[in-house]
Amino acid sequence: MCWRYLVDMSWFRRWKEYVGFDSWDIPCGGDPRYFPGPIDNSGLFRDPETQTLKDNLVEHEDYVVVPAEAWDKLVSWYGCVAGQQPIERKVVERDVVMKHSKVEVYPLELKLCKSSDPDTVISCRFSIADTVGGSYRIE
Repeated sequence: MCWRYLVDMSWFRRWKEYVGFDSWDIPCGGDPRYFPGPIDNSGLFRDPETQTLKDNLVEHEDYVVVPAEAWDKLVSWYGCVAGQQPIERKVVERDVVMKHSKVEVYPLELKLCKSSDPDTVISCRFSIADTVGGSYRIE
């Protein structure tokens, strides 16, 4: 299973400025004026409390996707805003023949309850790649 992480584009731009990512010939990397601070994905959330993503986010405009190794390094160097969970997403194979993979930014979210207890509702997320046998066991 392959995982990727979403990073708010505004934070990522500040980080790129700080390290001189797009300016290899301009010595501005490491300038404390551009220090990005902890990773802050709050701009991606519709509801900061539940950390539910806004609808219709666009890659490279609202967020970037980074591999787990890059995420781990960024977190070890800069940390994350207190209370924010990483936005971890599964990479799913969309076309078996062409071997086309895609990061599943919006997994299917279902609200479930037992018929014997309709007032107790739980929310579960499922990937398009999940199988019934591999899905969560709900008791």
